[in-house]
Amino acid sequence: MADHFSGPRILFDPASDVADVSAFPSPDHPGCLVLVLDVFPAAAPTALFSDAITYRFRVRPVAPAADRAAFTVGDTEYDLDFTFATPGQTPGSDESVQIGTCTTPSGEQVLFQVGDHTATEADG
Repeated sequence: MADHFSGPRILFDPASDVADVSAFPSPDHPGCLVLVLDVFPAAAPTALFSDAITYRFRVRPVAPAADRAAFTVGDTEYDLDFTFATPGQTPGSDESVQIGTCTTPSGEQVLFQVGDHTATEADG
């Protein structure tokens, strides 16, 4: 369900507008889950992420219930936090680059560059 521009914070910081959340099994990596968060739906194609917001996924394991009509939700919760640095300039270019950090439930930090389509992976 999409809910755009609701709440007072959105009026002052449109980059904090969480519009859609999706989760589905990875078609390329069996046993892995793909998480998608759509934020700032009114952003221009060149917009970058806010450096003042922590974007967080909270994930809990689920299993089919005994009657298969519902799910049993596990007690363990896994948080994945995404933060973004202030954009910087690429040396010798007018292009801005932004580095993101994914902090895993174990505390490991995985760095990635916004807009770079090269996959970034880490154990766990």
